[in-house]
Amino acid sequence: MSRSFREIFAMSRREIMNDPQFDWARHLVVRRRLVVGYVLLTLAAGALFGLSVGLKNPWLLAGFVTALPVFVFLIGSINASLRGITEIRTAQLDEWQIARRDAMFRQCWWPGLIIMAISGYIGAMTDMNAGLKAGVAIAAFFLTLYLPTAALAWTLPEEPEA
Repeated sequence: MSRSFREIFAMSRREIMNDPQFDWARHLVVRRRLVVGYVLLTLAAGALFGLSVGLKNPWLLAGFVTALPVFVFLIGSINASLRGITEIRTAQLDEWQIARRDAMFRQCWWPGLIIMAISGYIGAMTDMNAGLKAGVAIAAFFLTLYLPTAALAWTLPEEPEA
């Protein structure tokens, strides 16, 4: 079934995230592959950004910018695989979803803080190359930004068959 852009933008986020077209991403194996892809892309984007800063190479920066749409695809796919648990308002979620989401955000608080603290220390207190500092900072940012959602996608059990 094909929808127009107007119809898509008129739909609620919950309706979009529960759409059957995203059923391919809801299996545990697929979610884990998407998370691994996100982590690998984060490391590759950090390396490209760091090299572009260190070598002052606009082609490497173009490679980093080219990776951004892939981030959008992976983030959207992971969000849809979770039925938007981390993106939808609390009032639209059931108690089980709220409990899972909140627990994962609590569990990822300290790891995220540690990742950003190490990144900040490397950036401010070490005598490393500026490109290496930039690469570490951007990779840490992307990783920490999405850590709770990625961890939830990794650990959430398979949905029961309807």
